[in-house]
Amino acid sequence: MKGILVILFTVSFILNSVAQPRGSGSGAQVPRVFLIGQYESTYNELAASSASLVSVCHNDVREAYHFLRQMAVDIQKRAFSEGFDLNGVKCWIHIFWNPDGSIQHIAFYLKPASRNVSREALSAFFSRFAKQYRLPLTHTETFQLYTSLSFPVLKPDKQATHRAASTQY
Repeated sequence: MKGILVILFTVSFILNSVAQPRGSGSGAQVPRVFLIGQYESTYNELAASSASLVSVCHNDVREAYHFLRQMAVDIQKRAFSEGFDLNGVKCWIHIFWNPDGSIQHIAFYLKPASRNVSREALSAFFSRFAKQYRLPLTHTETFQLYTSLSFPVLKPDKQATHRAASTQY
């Protein structure tokens, strides 16, 4: 009887270790953009080890909002110039910046009331944006902001006048 229990325990342990999703641990290579809920341990480590945008702005909420608003406008302008339609997209977004203001990671999740958009296409867009964007703010350590974004941020007549061919399918 003990032998059967040992065998069952060993088999269940092996099956459990094989069934664990790869890339969800803290040592995994985390992509620059991912969905909230993926890579949980790394996400929690990032959140715990980063200062807040408000604290980096010396607890000035208006200044922090200014940086968030400007970044949201820049996201919308970049999407417009690429022909990527963000109108109606609503998401929770957690942005992690490097000390130099470059984007380290973006974690997001579409809200239920959001316009239906491909998560893969939105991830790819955010990834392109994150590679080139730099917040005009520096700090001695990494910093973060968890917020909600809804597009459009700007009225259509305030966007760039040139629109590239659509990249959505």
